[in-house]
Formats: sequence, structure tokens, C-alpha cells
Amino acid sequence: ISGFGGALKSMGEIAGGIIGAQVLSKIPGLLVDAAKAAAEDEAATLRLDQALRNAGGAFDEHKRKIDARIEAGQRLAFSDDAIRDSFQSLLAATGDVDESLTKQTAAMDLARGANISLEAASKLLGKMTEDNVEVFKRMGITIGGNATEAEALAAVQAKFGGQADAYAKSTAGQFEQ
Repeated sequence: ISGFGGALKSMGEIAGGIIGAQVLSKIPGLLVDAAKAAAEDEAATLRLDQALRNAGGAFDEHKRKIDARIEAGQRLAFSDDAIRDSFQSLLAATGDVDESLTKQTAAMDLARGANISLEAASKLLGKMTEDNVEVFKRMGITIGGNATEAEALAAVQAKFGGQADAYAKSTAGQFEQ
């Protein structure tokens, strides 16, 4: 029995060594992946900073609003990158930070309610076009051809308001957070 125990111990040491070697061989790749992710995050942050500078106004005030929105969006199970990209898309379409933030709130609800990406929802809400009106119709949102952007936003909120918060409270949303 003691010989058998010794053999099991040796087998365990060998198996542990093999597993350890496999883990060690993967560490450089994991470090590279982590470095790439950090670099991409930095690039996205710098793009957003420049977009805010280009929009004019009080940069620090705008930056605080965006940082707060990113934190709030992450609580709704959106990634910081998705939130930044959404905001930049809306800012490019509207040219106004506050209007972009208002539309982004609706875009988050639209994304969850219509089961589309935040990017797609942001593009739909960025500027009203006839194509967007048709897409909204397919989602069950009826907007007249001459509707203002405010009316379209109100219709989206009426249909999908609160969807992002509801998703964030779900089990799937909790996993994403």
C-alpha cells in the first residue's frame, strides 16, 4: 500500500508539472492579450477625449458627464467601449453633448428592447432619416414621415423605456456586468 501511495504521489507530481508547464507556456500570450486590450482601451479613451474637445464647451464638465454615463452604462451591462463608441456616434450626428447623452439613454433602452447592439441603436437615433423610420416601423414603432427627432425619441421611449434597466437586473445582465 505504501508503494502504491508513493506511485500515486509521483504521478500527481508529474501531472502537476505538466499542467504547470502548460499554464506557464500560456502566460506570455495572456500578457500580450492584456496589453493589447489596455492599448485599445487607451485609444478609445483618447478618441473620445478628442471628440469632446472638438465639440467645444467646457471639456472637464463634459468629461465628468461622460465618465458618469460610462459608469451608469456599465451598471446596465454595456461595456465601456460600447458606451464610448455609442456616444461618439451620437456626438458626430448631433454636435451637442447633452443631446447626445439624452439620445444615448434612449439608445440603451432601444438596444435592449429590440435586441440590437448599442452601436446600431445609436446610429438609428443619431439622425432621423426615411430609412430609420422604416426600421422603427419593423420594430413596431410608428413614426410619421415628418416626425421631429424629439417625437421619434418619445416614441422609442414609449415602446422601450426601461428595457436597459430591466435587462441589467436579469441574470444575463448580471453576468455581463
